[in-house]
Amino acid sequence: MATDSSHELLVTLGRILDRLHRIDGVLWQAVWTPEEALFVAQNLLGLYEQVDTAFQWIHPDASIEEILGVPAAMRGTPVAEHADHPGWDFGPWVAEKLTQLKQATRRLVQTYGVQSTGSTPSDVSTEAASLQHQLYRDWTVAEHYAHVVYDQIYEGHLHLDS
Repeated sequence: MATDSSHELLVTLGRILDRLHRIDGVLWQAVWTPEEALFVAQNLLGLYEQVDTAFQWIHPDASIEEILGVPAAMRGTPVAEHADHPGWDFGPWVAEKLTQLKQATRRLVQTYGVQSTGSTPSDVSTEAASLQHQLYRDWTVAEHYAHVVYDQIYEGHLHLDS
């Protein structure tokens, strides 16, 4: 049975993967219609929001304990435990994967912004090809890291407690 933290992160990662798969076909086109550009922009915004939600597992917003000044040693810290390695804290492993996911998503949004504001969308120059390659690379990295953590939780190997 998944813990609440595991379930919440699993659902969030599922939403991230859904957003990535929605834009999969449109993102690789050399020319976007205004509707397609809006579709990609809306999904990238939603993707970034979901990645921020997943990232909250590592760096949660200030809790009531922090606000009231409870020492860090007395507050609960997120713990990730792997079924194959009981007693080991896999929190840093999850943190590294979610950090890579967030960085790839940030680059994806930035590259899309450069690509979509270019002077001529049908320009097939070296710069346009380079931007397409960057979009593909960042999309692939984001999907990979989302899948890695999602699969570990879904298959019951990784249990999260906060």
